[in-house]
Amino acid sequence: MRNHKRYSKYLAKLRQIKKHGNFYRGVCPYCNNENLFFNYQYDAECCLECDTWLVSACNDKNCPFCSKRPPVPSQAIWLESKINTDRKNFFITNFQHKSEGEMRHRMKQQKIQLWQSKRR
Repeated sequence: MRNHKRYSKYLAKLRQIKKHGNFYRGVCPYCNNENLFFNYQYDAECCLECDTWLVSACNDKNCPFCSKRPPVPSQAIWLESKINTDRKNFFITNFQHKSEGEMRHRMKQQKIQLWQSKRR
């Protein structure tokens, strides 16, 4: 069962990465990895194993691809998938969610106190 869970997590992470680009066959000049990644948003090739861009950024400050590109590819994927973490933070700080949880906690504490008083 543990291996199945690990494999499911691996596939979910792989699907998340594939939203931002595509894997292709090639050889990294730094680590000799054979699976390279093309990032759609930054229009650049990278190696996810050694976490380096294979194409240097241009010096044009108005370039829509290179001007916003982070120094390493892992930051690019993390920044693009940050939308999900914002949604999670919304649910955590949501007033309704907190107030219902607090109410359930109070009811549970009251039941425990009542149970302890009857036991004595």
